[in-house]
Amino acid sequence: MDKNLIIVGSITYAMKGKEILSSNGILSYIEKITDGKPDAGCGYALNVPNNFDSAYGILNQSGMKIRSVRRGKRP
Repeated sequence: MDKNLIIVGSITYAMKGKEILSSNGILSYIEKITDGKPDAGCGYALNVPNNFDSAYGILNQSGMKIRSVRRGKRP
């Protein structure tokens, strides 16, 4: 399964994003990021294993502040 992360600024944004995606039929998981990279902000992201491009577009159109994205395969 792919690990595609949409990194947001806080747990509040992560929870709001998860709710928005769920209402659009897209499964996502909230993850705490602990790698210390500067793009992580307070360290929360939405892991969107499928429909990543749609999820990104939906969140972007909703006005969600997205700090960055990370895409790739799980190790």
